[in-house]
Amino acid sequence: MFAVRPEIEISGMPRHLGPPLTPPACGRGTLTFKQIQILSFLILGFLPQSVQAYECKVNQAIAGSCFESYGRLRFYRDAPHIRIWVYKDKRMLSIYQDQLPPDLESYIAPATEITGNFLTCPFAPEHPHAPQQVCIQSTSHLDIHHKDDLP
Repeated sequence: MFAVRPEIEISGMPRHLGPPLTPPACGRGTLTFKQIQILSFLILGFLPQSVQAYECKVNQAIAGSCFESYGRLRFYRDAPHIRIWVYKDKRMLSIYQDQLPPDLESYIAPATEITGNFLTCPFAPEHPHAPQQVCIQSTSHLDIHHKDDLP
C-alpha cells in the first residue's frame, strides 16, 4: 500500500512533507505484457454480445448449414418480432432471439422494411406452415424503406 503523507498548513496553503510517493520498488503495481494480454482476454470475454464482434454461424445451437436468400425483413409488434419473407420459397423466417448484425440495428422500427440478400443460419429444421428460426450472419444489396416511402 502507499503511505500517506502528513500535511501542514503554512500561510493558508497546504504543504506536503517529504518526497513524492512512488509505487513500491518490488515490482508490485506494474503489469507485464503477458499479464496485460491475459487481462484483456478475460475482459473481452465477458463483454455483452453487442460489444463483441457479431458471429452468428459459430453458435453451437445451429442445426444446419447457412444459406443465402433474397427477401424482405420487417419488424413486428407481436412475436416473432423480426421476420424475413423469402420471395423465392414463399416462406417465413423468424430471427432467433431478435438478434441482428450491427449494420441492421440502427434500422429497428415498426415502419421499416429492408429488402436484400441475407446469409442466414438455421436453429431448427424447416417445417411446413411454420417460420424457421434463423440468425443473420451477414447482409448485402440492402434496400431500406420507411413506411412514409412505401406506396
